[in-house]
Amino acid sequence: MKNAYNMNVLGLEPYYGGSHQAFLDGWVQHSQHTWKLLTLSASNWRWRMRHAPVTFSERVATCRPQNATWDMVFCSDMLDLAQFVGLAPEIAHLPRILFFHENQLLYPTDDANSRDYHCAFTNFTSCLAADSIWFNSAFHRNGFLNALRGFLRRMPNHRHLNRVDDIAAKSQVQSLGITPFERPSAVRRTGPMRIVWAARWEFDKRPDLLFGALDQLMQRGIAFEISVLGGTDRQESAPLFQEARQRLGDRVQTWGFVDSNTAYASILGEADVVLSSADHEFFGLSVVEAVAAGAYPVVPNQLAYPEVLCNLHHLPHAFHNNTLDDIAKKLCAVATELENETLWGTDRWAGCKAVDLYSWEQRAPALDAALNAVKQ
Repeated sequence: MKNAYNMNVLGLEPYYGGSHQAFLDGWVQHSQHTWKLLTLSASNWRWRMRHAPVTFSERVATCRPQNATWDMVFCSDMLDLAQFVGLAPEIAHLPRILFFHENQLLYPTDDANSRDYHCAFTNFTSCLAADSIWFNSAFHRNGFLNALRGFLRRMPNHRHLNRVDDIAAKSQVQSLGITPFERPSAVRRTGPMRIVWAARWEFDKRPDLLFGALDQLMQRGIAFEISVLGGTDRQESAPLFQEARQRLGDRVQTWGFVDSNTAYASILGEADVVLSSADHEFFGLSVVEAVAAGAYPVVPNQLAYPEVLCNLHHLPHAFHNNTLDDIAKKLCAVATELENETLWGTDRWAGCKAVDLYSWEQRAPALDAALNAVKQ
């Protein structure tokens, strides 16, 4: 029998990009276990969910002549796990962990009729095929279970509502990890308030609130610089961002996708404030990273943020009610405190310390231990 504390793990990621990739790469780098990763590019997500079981089953079969053996299967919610198990008898006897970065019952759509309920049901059957189900936040886990009950009640018969309790019983919360950032200098670089907003350029991240709040700052004569990070392939988002960039003029420091980790870390390290205006967030990785780099959070007092940033509830301007006026009000207050050098009180590194629990030095051993517990 192999050492339970040093396993060979088969990791499957049909959508290898963004937070999915960052999580898997970070864990594998710091894990005590040995990993074999099978991945697909982060595009055409519906098609990835459809074909990944077939594609991965074929890849697993090609590993067999190489005498590849594994002790555990770990996959993300983008895999139809039940179908994969049926197509890959080589792994059918192995314990299986399913990690939810997002889910297809709560993932936002701009048209209620456009939701793909086949994908939502795939999440359900994947849960049934898993031995353990991990969510990146309690907010995510609770929301999914409630939505799943409502979804199954809408079925004409054979609703299988009792299976939701089975899923809940084998569910747990395992947060993401982050690469450590350098502690910011005790002396802030001179200049106007530097704001960073890092998110998908989609409607659920509410860029309209971001740009509306920045318009109010300009009207009030508040000096600031802004880095709007991220991007989208959807053309309908383009006009909003193009018009905002013109209005913001030379206040813009960085705009769009940053493909260098060094450049990204530098932008976060220079930021005074990380702003979120999201209507949808299951964890908020970019916000946690920015706080770890020294930025003051100004985020919604809802979604996963109160949970993930639970150590920062004492900050007077950290949580807003996700209205344009309140966001602008909080940013104005932060600008004043920056000018008075009182933003962080007596501890410039309070934010960094508050999110140390998400460093890979802490998360990797916890995740490894959780993996071992499933094997046992």
